[in-house]
Amino acid sequence: MPVEKIVFEQTKGGKTKQPLAVERVAAILGELRRLYPDVVCALNHKNAFELTVPTILSAQCTDVRVNLVTPALFKAFPTPKAMAAASLPELEELVRTTGFFRNKAKNIQGAARVMVEQFGGKVAGGGAEDGERSAGVVLWDCGGGGGGYACAATLEAAGADEIYGSGAG
Repeated sequence: MPVEKIVFEQTKGGKTKQPLAVERVAAILGELRRLYPDVVCALNHKNAFELTVPTILSAQCTDVRVNLVTPALFKAFPTPKAMAAASLPELEELVRTTGFFRNKAKNIQGAARVMVEQFGGKVAGGGAEDGERSAGVVLWDCGGGGGGYACAATLEAAGADEIYGSGAG
């Protein structure tokens, strides 16, 4: 099936058919890799966890600001387990300058809890920790009930098929 058909296929109501289908995500990622083969992530990170958190923090904020905040954040809470156990006021203070700090603190803590409780302390899907170019979309219910989802495109976690295969999507 042509990439255009997979990516843009819509229902009669104009909605995208199966927006998170593995084939669709793979086609989009393949086309992006073809069009932008030498892309470099502007968010400083060493592993999938250290990319997922800044991705959440980057909403309505510059990558430069996020890169200024994350060294202290990861010094205080270097693992998902440490971040999940952190006090919310301490997280809020560390991410204050990124804007919307209360929601962002809740979301990064919620994402860390999901990583610990559901994925053994790793970003959903496991995968490379060395910055290799593979990708997936991770959806987490970070809020406990209210449908507050933090969506992070993690460009080094695992291939889309692995993430969808894990039940995360």
